[in-house]
Amino acid sequence: MSNHMNFVFIGGALSVDFSNTIKIIEGSKTDLLISPSSLYRWTQQTNMAIPSEQLEKSFEEFRTLRNLIHNCFQDFAYKRIIHLENLQKFNEFIEAFKIHPQVKQGKPTFPGLAFESEQISSPLLHHIIQSFLNIVTDESTLDRLKPCENDECVLLFVDQSKNKTRRWCNMATCGNKIKASRFYYRKLEKS
Repeated sequence: MSNHMNFVFIGGALSVDFSNTIKIIEGSKTDLLISPSSLYRWTQQTNMAIPSEQLEKSFEEFRTLRNLIHNCFQDFAYKRIIHLENLQKFNEFIEAFKIHPQVKQGKPTFPGLAFESEQISSPLLHHIIQSFLNIVTDESTLDRLKPCENDECVLLFVDQSKNKTRRWCNMATCGNKIKASRFYYRKLEKS
């Protein structure tokens, strides 16, 4: 399997990494979650032991959730606003699971907001939804959601650098590619 088809875990949050299962490969937007087995591979790389049978039953729910999260995150990363239509679609999705907020004991002793449901069939689905809600309901975290500055990349990340100066999904791939390209064109201009 090509390295391009590998999952990337550069997002800084589970829901961002889940959204990043759509990426640009050879100039085209490519969905890496093409089957329950690909979802199983992704879960194995997140170190979550989810039985493949459970993922198979919920595969379409996972893909729908990923698309909803991807659309919301792309909206915010590029336009600094999440379109109301995308939020409504996400709300309709979670409404079907009767998800409701709960105040729980947090870290170390401060309460935190958790989202509970007795109808979610998969703990992974719950963790991804919780991660998404944590990001979109925390202004300081959402403000750090950024797109890679490589125009040929759609990957997102939560910039956890001190001064919010991270520019690339991954310096080894996109960052070096852009820097090398800029160097090449500067050299051409001088000739």
